Amino acid sequence: MTYVQMYLQVFFDWVIRASLMASVLVVLIVMIKWMLRNKLLPKWHYLLWLPVVIRLVLPWAPESSFSVYNLLPIKQQLSNESLLGSLDDISNRYERRNQLKNNVDSPSEWTLKGPSDVTVQSAANVPEKHVHAKQSFVDLLSKITLRDILLFGWLLGVIVLSLVTLIANINVYRRIKKQPNVNNPAVLQVFEQCKRQMSIKQPILLTVTDAVPSPAVYGFMKPRILLSRSLIRSMDADQFRYIFNHELAHIKRRDVAMNWLMHVLVILHWFNPIMWIVNARMRADQEVACDALALSHIHAEQKVAYGQTIINLLEHYAGARRYPGLVGLSGNYKHLKRRILMIKHFKKNSFGLSVLGIATVLTVCSFSLVNAQGAPTGSVAITDQTMNAQLKEKVEVAKLPKPGGGQIQSLTVNTAEEAALVLEKYFNLTGFPLMQDEREVPTASYVTTNDSMRVWVGNNKKIIGLDNMKAWKELKNRNETQKEQWISIDQSKEKAIQLAQPFLDVSVQEVQITTTAHPYNDSLIVFDIIPSSEGNLTSDGRFHVTLDRSTGAIMNINPFL
Repeated sequence: MTYVQMYLQVFFDWVIRASLMASVLVVLIVMIKWMLRNKLLPKWHYLLWLPVVIRLVLPWAPESSFSVYNLLPIKQQLSNESLLGSLDDISNRYERRNQLKNNVDSPSEWTLKGPSDVTVQSAANVPEKHVHAKQSFVDLLSKITLRDILLFGWLLGVIVLSLVTLIANINVYRRIKKQPNVNNPAVLQVFEQCKRQMSIKQPILLTVTDAVPSPAVYGFMKPRILLSRSLIRSMDADQFRYIFNHELAHIKRRDVAMNWLMHVLVILHWFNPIMWIVNARMRADQEVACDALALSHIHAEQKVAYGQTIINLLEHYAGARRYPGLVGLSGNYKHLKRRILMIKHFKKNSFGLSVLGIATVLTVCSFSLVNAQGAPTGSVAITDQTMNAQLKEKVEVAKLPKPGGGQIQSLTVNTAEEAALVLEKYFNLTGFPLMQDEREVPTASYVTTNDSMRVWVGNNKKIIGLDNMKAWKELKNRNETQKEQWISIDQSKEKAIQLAQPFLDVSVQEVQITTTAHPYNDSLIVFDIIPSSEGNLTSDGRFHVTLDRSTGAIMNINPFL
């Protein structure tokens, strides 16, 4: 798996996480809109969707006990720990030159049995298997996981929808880019009056085109209002004024840009039907909000005429296709009654309702734009408080049970067979047939056929680290283990020293050990082991060892050469 694939997987995980949180928020907003349906102004009904948009684009948010996501049974997956854990996976892969991947069970368990005195066997005794296995189609299929299939399916959907959107909007642009501008003096005069009335100084073109039957705004950087020839012939000055007030309201509110943003989010979350429903509901609320803004610039006695103009245009527009780059005096018969009722009861300067709208939006944001608390509280955390306190910063010097080890750092490895001999001689690990890793990695490596074990080799052909891929997979899939069952720190420390000894020079008598907890997974314990010489610590030969406190498994060992 390349780094591009790994980051795609992390991005996909974030999309799923954001989609779930936004779905919860949508249900909550629908309930609030229903309860306050007659008490909120149209613009606040529309702005209530803003927290959903923010939630979908928010890469990170602070954790809070007031978060609505604390009420969910999967709140741990919606905390920052979930996202940071995915990012930490990438960091660890880069640091360890290691790709975490789902795999099948390894032929034998990785367990530490200490440096072994087993005689080095002939390289001929190490089985040679599947040198070209990675090139076979069957082997490729065996490495494809359900997660890979879901990622591929999501990416395929994103690509298809993006192409459909791109092609559709290119076709619209081609149909209108060479169309003439309106040159009717009466229409242009009404248009300029409406612009002054709504305090819009931005240059806006009026384009004549039959590509779009209803009046619409196209573009948000250089907007233009589209009018069909039939409408220009059939509308009078007052009707044009209502049309321009509505279209200019779209421009003033930046609705085209918002529709593009929402359309991109729908493409990313195409698998979630709730996002498609939200997009449609936002469009409907957007039209009502624009009606309200337009009505605020016309006289009260003209409301009926404005409503009649909407009815006529909806009859003309029924069944037309929507594009993210187009907004206008549009909608469907389903929302027509709601718009007419709003126009009928519209009142200017509803200060009290504005205050209610502001309070509602701020309240929704306060408990929806913060994440669930990641660290659980309770008796389990309290019983382990003393143990975790020891891991905040604990540095000590330890005497080795016996001086040094086998000096793995000085061992040159040129073949997979020699790498397998290292596992057997120094760690008593057999049954791991290795092969050259042909993936693009910064350093050379040898892996088992099922990617359950990896031996890292530096540019100088010397061993620089070992990784237990199976243990990382099991940690990722395992539920949180009760902390009372954790292996003690002292036992873990002995195991770390034993693992590091083969990498030490035989003259090393003692080492400095720094014990810390893993920054994003407290079930892991990390040891930095630095050899000391006559009490003076040196920077040479430092080792980074990670152990699983729940199972005792060795996750990895990374000497810093």
